[in-house]
Amino acid sequence: MLVTRAITALVMIVGLACVLFLAPRALWIVFCAIFAAGAAHEWGRLVGLSRTGGAVFAMAIALYVAILPTLDLPEIYGQVVFAVSSAFWIFLVPYWLWKSAMPASPGIAMVSGALVIAAAATALVALRDAGTWFVLAVLGVIWVSDSAAYFVGSALGRHKLAPGISPGKTWEGVAGAMVFVALYSTAWVHFSDGVLPVAFTGAPMGWVMLMAIMLLLAGLGIYGDLFESYLKRRAGVKDSGRILPGHGGILDRIDALLPVLPVAALLFL
Repeated sequence: MLVTRAITALVMIVGLACVLFLAPRALWIVFCAIFAAGAAHEWGRLVGLSRTGGAVFAMAIALYVAILPTLDLPEIYGQVVFAVSSAFWIFLVPYWLWKSAMPASPGIAMVSGALVIAAAATALVALRDAGTWFVLAVLGVIWVSDSAAYFVGSALGRHKLAPGISPGKTWEGVAGAMVFVALYSTAWVHFSDGVLPVAFTGAPMGWVMLMAIMLLLAGLGIYGDLFESYLKRRAGVKDSGRILPGHGGILDRIDALLPVLPVAALLFL
C-alpha cells in the first residue's frame, strides 16, 4: 500500500510539473477543467446527487472552467467569484462544521460544489497566468502544512482537533504546520526573485503581510481537509473515489487546496 501510494504521488508530481511548466495556457485550462470535472463527480457522490445529476453537474463545472478563462470579461468578474467563494469558506463552512449540519438540499449541494470546485479551478488558471513559480509558491503552503501537521502530530499529538470528524488530526499538528509555514513564507521573502508581488518582498513590512496571508491559507487548508472529511463521514465512505491508487479520489488529494486557491487569487492578484 505504501509503495503504491508513493508511486502514485510521484506520477502526480511529475505530471503536474510537466503541465505547469511546459504546457501552453490552453492545455493548462483543459487540465484544470478535467480535474474539476472529476472532483465535481466525486462531490456529487458525497452529497447524494443521482448518477445522472452528478454527471450533469460535473459536465457543467468542466465547461465553466474551460470556457470562462477564454472570455474577455472584466477583471472584476473573477474577483467577485473569488470573493464569494472566500466568504463561503471563511464564514459558512466553519458554521456547518461546528453544527455538523450542512443542509441536505440538492440545490444547496450543487451551489456549494460550484463555489468550492469551479472557483478553485478558475483561480488556479488565474494564478498560473501570474506565473508558474507563483503557483508553486501557493501550492507549497499546503504541501508544507500537510507534511508538518502529519509528522509533528504523529510525534507529539495529544489533543484532538476534531475527533468527531477526523480523529487523526491534533492541535499539536496544527501548531507544527503553522511554524513550518511561517518559515516557508520567510524563505520566499529572502530567496525568491520576482516571483511574489513587490508589495510582499520589497516593502519594509511586506514579509509580515506575506506571513499572515500564508498562515491564513494554511488554516483554510485545514478547514478544507476537515470539510471533506465531514462530507465523507456523512456519506459513510472512507474515500471520495478510487481513481488514484493508494490515495483515494481527486477530492482526497485537493481538499486542502479548494479554499486556498480562491483566497490566494483574491489576495495576491
